Amino acid sequence: MVTVANFTSDLEQIRCVAGFRGTNRKITSFSIIDTPEILDWLHGGEFVVDSGYITFHNPSILKGFVASLKEKGCAALGVKLHRYHNEIPNIILEDGNKLDFPIYELPYNLYFCDFAYTIHKRMFEEQLDEMYHVSIAYKDIVDSLSKYKVPERMLSELSLVLKNPVFLTNSRFELIDYSYGPNDNFSSHTPPPPPTQSQSPTQKNPRHPNPIPRRAG
Repeated sequence: MVTVANFTSDLEQIRCVAGFRGTNRKITSFSIIDTPEILDWLHGGEFVVDSGYITFHNPSILKGFVASLKEKGCAALGVKLHRYHNEIPNIILEDGNKLDFPIYELPYNLYFCDFAYTIHKRMFEEQLDEMYHVSIAYKDIVDSLSKYKVPERMLSELSLVLKNPVFLTNSRFELIDYSYGPNDNFSSHTPPPPPTQSQSPTQKNPRHPNPIPRRAG
């Protein structure tokens, strides 16, 4: 996940000036304020940038603007200085601090196309990294099943990757086996007998009298 904080940490030319406690917000895209109706064109996750042209000539839109950005789920607002605004309007700074919504100063010589490219490049690298770890996890799970020939080991590998308990059920959602993680004792996992035709779909599994086993503590 690309957050405002980890994205901007390597960008020395921009500076957070308000809403410091909101820099953990997630960035998913980039948008420019190019119309007074910009809020109608936002869907959430954007690092919104402002050259100042729209907000300078339409100052009335600044009232409640930061609150609307936060409500839309946007990530942050960056305002370019010394083009139209010599400083960020006080209402933006005050609302940013009040709502914990990050506000950034952008230098005059910052190209928005380069800024957008940097955002999308960082997101692409993050996705590649996630795909790499998924492929490694998939290989480990397949190798484990091929080597040990038992589902318990595969369930343990899945539990380790997902960092959550994993339950294996049949088509009637009757519990077959489970794993809480790599510390499970596989020797205690005695496979239950397959359900017979006379067994009711609602009958409890003899190995697992409870639908979801619970661990003390």
